Amino acid sequence: MRNRDRGFTLIELLMVVAIVGILAVVAVPNIGQFIKNNRIKSKMYDLLNSINQARTEAVKRKDTVTVCRSNDIATPACAGAANTWTTGWIVFEDEGGDGGFDAGTDTLIASSSAATGTVTIMATANYLMYNPDGTRRKDGTGNTITRFAICDDRGIEIGRQINIPQVGRANIYSYPIASCTAPSGP
Repeated sequence: MRNRDRGFTLIELLMVVAIVGILAVVAVPNIGQFIKNNRIKSKMYDLLNSINQARTEAVKRKDTVTVCRSNDIATPACAGAANTWTTGWIVFEDEGGDGGFDAGTDTLIASSSAATGTVTIMATANYLMYNPDGTRRKDGTGNTITRFAICDDRGIEIGRQINIPQVGRANIYSYPIASCTAPSGP
């Protein structure tokens, strides 16, 4: 009986290394796009969950519930650059119904931290208020629909948009969207 050597030859090993190298060259750029896409989706769904939670809490508590942009969720307050929600937001029971968080009377329900990477969130309003019947209260800007645009450095081609009409139910629109800086139609 002949004794055969077991193992890989040098040529087989070089072929495997070459194939792994080719796959890595193809996969690495796609992983970067995958991460960027997931950052946008993650923040979009985070915002959508907060909006849906605000609507549900308004009906459950039979009171006005507000979602507003916030610079620092550690010390809740409605603040930040006009219509820029990238720094995070808070959800609270708005006893005064004024769209601002009053630590003495309002109850904090939830908060969300700042977006990561190059993700930006712009809106047509500084706050979003829900009435006790689950409808959206007018935001003082005259808009019949409150819109949020979630984008990154790739622009409108990859951006997402959330629209909330007067009835209060949020709708998601995928790319391409009209604008990352001034959300508009559909």
